[in-house]
Amino acid sequence: MVGNVVLGDVTGNLTMNFSSGQAIAQAPYLVWHELPEDPDEIFKMLSWQVRLTPTFGRERELAHISDWIRHTRSPRIRFISGLGGAGKTRLAAETADRFRQEGWSAGLWRLDRPAILPLREKGLLLIVDYPEEQRAMLHALLRDLSTLESTPAPIRLMLLSRQPFEWWRDVIDAAGASQIVDHQNIALESLTEDAAAELFKAASDRLSEHYGRTVEPRSESEIRRWIAQDGSTHTLPLFVSAAAIHSVLVGSNTLTFHGSKIVSELVRHERRRLNGAGRSAGLGTDGLARLTGLAAASGELDATALQRLAEPRLQLGVPPPVDVVDAVRQAPGWNGALLPAPTPDVLAAELLAQVLEQRHDVAHEWMWAAIETNGPELTDRLGRVLYDLGIVSVPHQRLLQSTLIKMVRAEPNRAARLDFVVTGQLPVGLEQLGIEICQILLTRSDGGLVRATLLTNFSNCLNQAGEYGRALTAARNAVEIWRRLAAEDPAHFEEKLAIGLFGLSHRLIETGSARDALDAINEAIGIWTRLAVQNPRHFESVANGFNNLSNCLSELGDRAGALEAIRKAVALKRWLATQDPHYFDPALAGTLNNLSSRLSDTGNHAGALAAIQEAVGLWRQVAAQDPGRYEPELAGSLNNLSTQLRESGHHARALDTIREAVAIRRRLTAQNPGRFEADLARSLNNLSNCLSDGDDHVGALAAIRESVQIRRGLADKSPARYEPELADGLYNLSACLSEVGHRADALKTIKKAVEIHRRLTAHNPVRWGPMLAQSLNLLSSCLRDVGESAGALEAIRESIQIRRRLAAANPALFELMLARGLNNLSRCLSEVNDVGGALDAIGEAIEIWRRLAAQNPTRFGPDLADSLNELRRLRDR
Repeated sequence: MVGNVVLGDVTGNLTMNFSSGQAIAQAPYLVWHELPEDPDEIFKMLSWQVRLTPTFGRERELAHISDWIRHTRSPRIRFISGLGGAGKTRLAAETADRFRQEGWSAGLWRLDRPAILPLREKGLLLIVDYPEEQRAMLHALLRDLSTLESTPAPIRLMLLSRQPFEWWRDVIDAAGASQIVDHQNIALESLTEDAAAELFKAASDRLSEHYGRTVEPRSESEIRRWIAQDGSTHTLPLFVSAAAIHSVLVGSNTLTFHGSKIVSELVRHERRRLNGAGRSAGLGTDGLARLTGLAAASGELDATALQRLAEPRLQLGVPPPVDVVDAVRQAPGWNGALLPAPTPDVLAAELLAQVLEQRHDVAHEWMWAAIETNGPELTDRLGRVLYDLGIVSVPHQRLLQSTLIKMVRAEPNRAARLDFVVTGQLPVGLEQLGIEICQILLTRSDGGLVRATLLTNFSNCLNQAGEYGRALTAARNAVEIWRRLAAEDPAHFEEKLAIGLFGLSHRLIETGSARDALDAINEAIGIWTRLAVQNPRHFESVANGFNNLSNCLSELGDRAGALEAIRKAVALKRWLATQDPHYFDPALAGTLNNLSSRLSDTGNHAGALAAIQEAVGLWRQVAAQDPGRYEPELAGSLNNLSTQLRESGHHARALDTIREAVAIRRRLTAQNPGRFEADLARSLNNLSNCLSDGDDHVGALAAIRESVQIRRGLADKSPARYEPELADGLYNLSACLSEVGHRADALKTIKKAVEIHRRLTAHNPVRWGPMLAQSLNLLSSCLRDVGESAGALEAIRESIQIRRRLAAANPALFELMLARGLNNLSRCLSEVNDVGGALDAIGEAIEIWRRLAAQNPTRFGPDLADSLNELRRLRDR
């Protein structure tokens, strides 16, 4: 040994000590366990420490991490990220075990526990699980490691997080540790189907042998059918191992169940075991299971927390405060000082929910007693628990959400104790809790900086929850205060004003007030550009401003201006991404998504497809690391990619892509309908289009009906925001009804769409004129289908009039629409025996089709051929 590393001294520093003896040092822990002798100890079987099976499918990651550890003598830090149940801790522990055998000091440690760790000649490998719950100490550790010019042996720090590297950027920058952090983090994804099948068989065999259970072997095809049932969940090592345990020890019908049901059954099994052990220790019928579940919410229950929970008014069913700690000491799980959260996390989350479900009347008070002394780390812990419950049981996820809200409402002073929850981006599922906390705190603030900050946080929480109107009001009120403060002290508050204006512009766009949003974002860009001259860090804000400016201009129908603005944003984001790709890749992906839309708006479909494909590639990378945060963005980009694939004639790929988007958005909507159901409606709309392309008209009709049903409800609540989308859905619904022969319903539906589009066009003809023309075109076809030729002719003439004006201003974008309208006009004129007029219309259409087919014969050649056939038919009359 060449020295010691002191973690967590009285000043919070990390220091190097090269003279102390080995006797004072304590090695980082790495403890492996045998399979429990008791087949009822389900949670222990699923612990990484048991090594139930080899690490199937992780050979590449093990080799990659090993190479990194050996690469250099200087201190280095690396993140390993992935879903709960993906095997992060097991992978890190196997690595530590390998390096211990080579002479390293290697293992896990919690940074909030002071320690003196040995630095051996080979090196020190320290693994920190859930560093998001230990941010203060992590900051100190990063800061001090970054100041070490040399060390007598290599030091490696592996951080196991559910968050991607980008999430940690602020912590790394604040500690000045960027130069020692490897930005290429390891992102653990699901296993391959082959690896998952191997794991299931190996786990089943070992369990059968260890517990002497004779179980009929599962066939390869049966195992693979179960895996294919849910390709994302049923390939996570935790769920595969859980299925094997259930199959061998609990029930014979395991592979007919979804993985979430298997987990719920295993947790009920564990509860029965805990309750039996608790009764033996004097903890009552349900006491130990309840305490263990509540430990999952807070991370651990120390003696003080146990005594709080034992208060008779909480009716937890345990001994009184004076006796409860002694009783828990006699029960399994006590580690000498406290009752830790159970593991694995996914099962711990389900245990918590099952405990809360037992007593709805007092569950919120149990929760407060468990968490009231927690700090900012609670936000991430609760977010993780909610995410895990979303995998296992959405009703249980909602139960925890309602319990947290009831907890704050029961005693408003609790909101001030939890103010840290609303200071940043909320994890999915905590939006309503954030709203409740802000509302309570706002009733107690009287103005100035505190109120402006609260209003900004309130607006963000409301927006995340899908309450766009209230979010706008809060944002406006915040900007009012920021403007007053900036006038008094620009050096301190001008940047805050710009941030407030930026948020306000988003809220205005979301509620259909694009012109007001344009004023807000232009003012914000002006402030940031001025500030960037003095400090280049503001260029990121300038880029974000141009991105939002593009959205505003697009909403107002200024397509050229919108494209120019988004190109400026992309150029800035690309430059920033070259400086730090892991921090700026998500921002670049979002900007590329908008670039694709703007290029499509101006008729550049090849450029639009290339941009959205790049965006989807980036979103897949970051969503694999942190689905809870980035899956919504991935789904949105998949939605847009599907549209561009359709535009480019790749119909089969477009259908596969939109189905993936719908699956993600359906899952997100089940967890948070207020935030995600509008997105689901958009993807269902696109799914309908893709199914129609493949002549699946029944499937297309079902998809668009579901979309319109969602949009009707949204438009009833917020007409300004959602009526345009409702009109778009009604248009597609009418087309689908026509395809299956429901002509009367199709006509009624398109008339409603025309009514909405006409009203929108009266306020903004540039923005909504194209959609009115399209709806009138379909109205004409529907009228023809029911024999109303005169009405059909009137509708198509109005449509052509609008399209001529649009095509004259922007041929690249609107000539195609004009050609299709002229084809329809020709048919209408032919039906009223105006053959001359029909010939003129089809002749003009053919001229346009010839120009378009010359540029893209594959796409427009069939349209040209159809129009030439129609010309011959008319000439033969």
